[in-house]
Formats: sequence, structure tokens, C-alpha cells
Amino acid sequence: MVACSHLWSGYIWWQGIYAVFGFYVISGYLMSLIINEVYTGKNGTWRYAANRILRIYPVYWVCLFLSLLLFAIFRPEVTSFLENNDVARHAIMEPEDLKGWIKNITFYGSVETRLVITQGWSLRVEMVFYALMLVLCRRFWIVLLWLLVSIYICYYQASNEISFIDRYNTIQGASLAFSLGATVYYLRKKTTLPRLLYVLIPIAFFIHFVLAYKIWGFKPENFGLYGLLRKDDFGLYTHTVLSALLLWVVLDKESILKDRKKLRSTGNYLGKIAYGVFLCHWLVLFVLGLIGVDVMNKMIFIPLSFIGVNLLAWALYSWVEKPIDKRVRDRIRPEKAAV
Repeated sequence: MVACSHLWSGYIWWQGIYAVFGFYVISGYLMSLIINEVYTGKNGTWRYAANRILRIYPVYWVCLFLSLLLFAIFRPEVTSFLENNDVARHAIMEPEDLKGWIKNITFYGSVETRLVITQGWSLRVEMVFYALMLVLCRRFWIVLLWLLVSIYICYYQASNEISFIDRYNTIQGASLAFSLGATVYYLRKKTTLPRLLYVLIPIAFFIHFVLAYKIWGFKPENFGLYGLLRKDDFGLYTHTVLSALLLWVVLDKESILKDRKKLRSTGNYLGKIAYGVFLCHWLVLFVLGLIGVDVMNKMIFIPLSFIGVNLLAWALYSWVEKPIDKRVRDRIRPEKAAV
């Protein structure tokens, strides 16, 4: 959804924003799971940290190199493309100094850092919570306290009319999503949802996901970067809560579905390419633009970009992520670790 909202803007935009926080919710749940149930033995913290680093950085560095290589070889063409295409205008921002390059390589830095892979700002948020959750998700009462603090942060931001960008791409703004994911982890151990909610929650999620612009009264067309400065949450908090509830439903239903094999096969494929899709979709846009594809002709660009992004993401998984996973991460993680 993030890739779609970037590449196919005009058709999708708030859904891509929602997808980021939905991923944060899932990440909050998964990190709580593996910290408390997988990386528990001797050197568990170091194993956990090493695997998170190996999961995030190598594929990112490859995409960073490919983006810089493309920019170096075709600088005039890429510059012209950026200047004349509203969709990609801010897709690549070269660092201004050595400190900027270090921040691009490490994710260290503030939200104002100029990133070559601009969507990488969310990986910075992920890395921070990967570390914080080593403390925050250890006990249920700590998670509940964390959730209350996160709710207060949302209240404070809304009551003080903080701009949307400061609610969306900051550590404090993402806290609600991660804490809800951790809360789902503990609540599933203590209780079950009423059966009626297994039907109502997916329906409510779908309605809000599609019709949020009518529910909250914002314009459905692509609002561009200027919209990030608006003092509006675009229904983000409601979606985040619904994402946590839907995650709970999916986790419970997946355990009782009859055709789990087919479901898991599809899920495994999507899981393998998801990170690559997230990182490489702007790169595919530039390549298609450079070879003469009219990116404004959606009938041509949408199918070509879909194919290109999937092929490149699969290549990144097959040639970068999978070898590292098999040769390095498997030796670091405990036998029962799955992520």
C-alpha cells in the first residue's frame, strides 16, 4: 500500500499512510512475541539485536547503492525527471554533507535528514522501537502504562494542533501503534474476543479504510506534501486502533482456518518480497521513466510498475536477503526463532 500510494498517487494516498501505522502495530506484536518467547536464553538480547540489524540494513544498503548508481550515471535525466514529475519530486534527496551521508547509512539523525531512500524515515522509527521494546514489552503492566502514555501523546498533539507530519513520522507519533501491537500480544494470552467481533471488526476496518475521507471530511484526491503540514490526523488514530483489533482477529482466525496451507503460502511470498517492495519502488519508477514509459499514463504505468517492483523485490530477496538469512541469521537466532 505504501508503494501504491507513492507510485499510483491520485488513486490512493491515505491508505498508504494507514499502512505504515498498520505495519507498526504488527511490528509491535511480533517484537513482543520474539523478545518474550524466542530470544530468552543466554545472549538473547545480543542475538535479537544482531538479527534485527541483519534484517534491516543489508537490503537497504543495496537499494541505497543502486539508487545512487542510477543517479550518478543518469544525473541530468533523473534531475529533470524529478523536477517535472509531481509524483517523484521528492523521491530522491541527496545528502548535503558527510554527516548527511553517515545518517543515510546508519539511520541515525532527525526527521529533517535528507534521505536518498526517502521512505527510509520509517525504518529509523522501527530501529528505535526495536531497542525500546527490549524494556517496554517485558511486562503487561509496563505495556499498559506505555499505552496510556501513548494515548496522552495523541491527545496532546491533537489539542495543541500539532501538524500531521509531526504526528506521523516521529518516534512519539508512532508510539501508539507499537504499544497497541504489544497490548494485543498480552491480551490474546488472557482473553478472547466475542464471536460477533470476528465479523464486525473486519467490516469496520474495511469501511474506514475505503471511506475515511467521507467519515473525517478530508479531500479524497492526492494532497501532496503540503497536506502533511495540516493540523489534522486524517483518521489515523482510529485506523491504528482498528488495525490492532484486526490483527487480533486475523491471529485467532488463522489458527482455525481449514485451508491454512494455501493461506500461509501466499503470506510467505508476500512476506519475502514486502521489504524489497517498500525499498525499491521509487527505483523502479526512475528506471521506467528513463526508458521512456509515460508514468502519467496509468493504463501502461500501473501494470509495468507492478511487474517491475515485484521482480526487483524478488531479486533482492533471492540474492541478498535469503543468502544472509541462511548463512548468517540462522546461526545467530535460536532454533525456534521465525523472524
